[in-house]
Amino acid sequence: MSTPLVSIVTTVYDRTAFLAQAVDSVRRQSVSDWEHIIVEDAGPVDARRVLGGASDPRIRFLRAERNLGVSGARNLGIGAAAGQYVAFLDDDDLLESEALALRLEAIRKRNVRLLFTQWRTLGGGGERLHGPGRDFPLRDLLFVNPFSPGAVLIERSFLGADPFPVELRANEDWALWIRFAAEYGALPVLPVPTSRLRAHEFGRLTDDRNEMARWRLAMYDWVLARYGDRFAASDRQTVAFSRMAALARTGDLGAAWQAAGEMFALGPASAPALFGRKLLHTVRSRIFPT
Repeated sequence: MSTPLVSIVTTVYDRTAFLAQAVDSVRRQSVSDWEHIIVEDAGPVDARRVLGGASDPRIRFLRAERNLGVSGARNLGIGAAAGQYVAFLDDDDLLESEALALRLEAIRKRNVRLLFTQWRTLGGGGERLHGPGRDFPLRDLLFVNPFSPGAVLIERSFLGADPFPVELRANEDWALWIRFAAEYGALPVLPVPTSRLRAHEFGRLTDDRNEMARWRLAMYDWVLARYGDRFAASDRQTVAFSRMAALARTGDLGAAWQAAGEMFALGPASAPALFGRKLLHTVRSRIFPT
């Protein structure tokens, strides 16, 4: 087989109900110059058997020797990819038939190394549109992650080796997007849905907000240690505010108070600083009750 233009990486652990549909959505692409790498993450699933052998030579199977988690499994697939570009598709999601064509056209037209698109949800009360309708700057990305790995196309050389941080239990994709935004300033967006991502209860690791806040803190600490020197003062202020809010959520009010001091020490009151005054007052009142 000749070198493909796009490598699509799908990781599989123990879900099989929709895998054949996901693979069929790749086969239906109007662009045929692709390879589909299916990574079995040392789970109970034999993807080749589930797919009836998958005779299409563009479909490749890898099996991890031990369970790597989603980040490690994606990294394994990326390391095996031969395409100029890489896309991701979860084992229960779908690509629209023009997904690769639209992403490739936009990434070339804009002369960028990565491109995000919008997507629609499957299930959960009907299809809804998700994702920003404009390019998304770093300052906004430091507050919220509006993107999905299932709606992105990235130049493989830009990804580098092992791009998803395996140290993070959650928000690993968010950390990677922040790395890209630290280089780009704003992430390029095609405001067109190119995939359908399934909404289901077992897609979330936890409903515990304190736990989610701790994972968010871990992501911020990871990002600051590696890319913090690339941030402008206003971006560091945004991170300090977000850390303050997450620390307050976990109940570590002393650390939240310290993060508040870091936020205001970084410069004049900006939007997050002004917004943070109410939270700061709450933290202070709990530490120094009247």
